[in-house]
Amino acid sequence: MADEHSSPIEPSKAAELHALVEQAQNGDAGALPRINEILDKCPGVWKRLGDIGNLAEQAWIDLLAEKNPAVAGSIARTLAEMRAELSGENPTAIEKAIVNQIVICWLQMKALEFGAANLEKNGGGKTNRAHVRLDLANRRYLVALRALTDLRRLSAGALTPGGKLRIFEKEQVRA
Repeated sequence: MADEHSSPIEPSKAAELHALVEQAQNGDAGALPRINEILDKCPGVWKRLGDIGNLAEQAWIDLLAEKNPAVAGSIARTLAEMRAELSGENPTAIEKAIVNQIVICWLQMKALEFGAANLEKNGGGKTNRAHVRLDLANRRYLVALRALTDLRRLSAGALTPGGKLRIFEKEQVRA
């Protein structure tokens, strides 16, 4: 996700924007026109700062990583790999939106699974509530997956990445 919005901003403009934002946060309404002018000239900045989906994803990563940059980087790579695999080579805008929803739902579900496991491990209460939240996250994830498969099925395979859609791996049965 971050790659889409990575157009660089000049260091002097970044410093100016930072100072202007600070002024505006301290009640200086006169800073707003210049902030908007900088944002108009630097679309990569407002696209990155305004990407609520990316901000939400990063918040979940931060929660799970617990300030461990190796874990945060690994989670981000896992999500990027998942996003690439589900998107295929030339995803449409609607496919991208659905894939992003699948990825964030999966991340939320896994974060809630992690939290529920910790509650169970610590023998604490509120496990019922955690399992209800987990169940709701799982449903959202399945709805998002269904939306993607329905879109691809209804488009007669034209949008299927690589000609083959893999949702579930076959389990090997051992005798």
